[in-house]
Amino acid sequence: MNTYDLAYLKDTLHRLEFAENGSIMDQLTDAIENQPQEFEIDTEAFFDEETILSCTLYFCRSAEFDMYFLVKYDADLRYSNESEKNRAQTFYINKGIGVTQREAFNLLQGRSVNKKLINLDGEKYTAWIQLNFDQTLPSGNYSTRQFRTGYDLKKTLQQYPIRECQQEESMTGLIRSLQKGNLVLVDFVKQRKTEKMYIEANPYYRTINIYPVKSAPPRNSPQ
Repeated sequence: MNTYDLAYLKDTLHRLEFAENGSIMDQLTDAIENQPQEFEIDTEAFFDEETILSCTLYFCRSAEFDMYFLVKYDADLRYSNESEKNRAQTFYINKGIGVTQREAFNLLQGRSVNKKLINLDGEKYTAWIQLNFDQTLPSGNYSTRQFRTGYDLKKTLQQYPIRECQQEESMTGLIRSLQKGNLVLVDFVKQRKTEKMYIEANPYYRTINIYPVKSAPPRNSPQ
């Protein structure tokens, strides 16, 4: 077994947030020992009480480098009581970099994620991405919207009486969580009371979406 290859793949799984499933590393080690040309690993994640995210990871052996690479994974989000909201998408991985498992969950729930991307010329850039559920590509994937300029999340948050924006450290953590596509619980400080609300980034309209706790969409923990 190529120990460097195994370490690289384990690092990739950590980076893409699949390593929380403890058995996935054992499955990876077992698969590589058999030296197949390609193999798959199935895994599941539960980010809230109403859904299950099932993923199939596809690994392929490169003849050029004699190493295995994670080339893509299928993400299938299922709702326990609202099957009409079930969605699936294939996410492609480039050199161990791509949409993480948690980000896939957030995208399939309709939220936007801020990612570092590479264009066809190899140039790196940062953009907000969002799945367009109204348009399906020939591959079966949803098309992807990108928002590259004009959305300053920090300035947008400062327009609201959000307690977490009053200190730089908590503001930084809030921005980081929203950039992952998380639905985040925050405190809105009003004249006579403090009210808890859920917020999410909305780069399309250059604002944030705000939900009262009772009417918020299924939430995920802001990590």
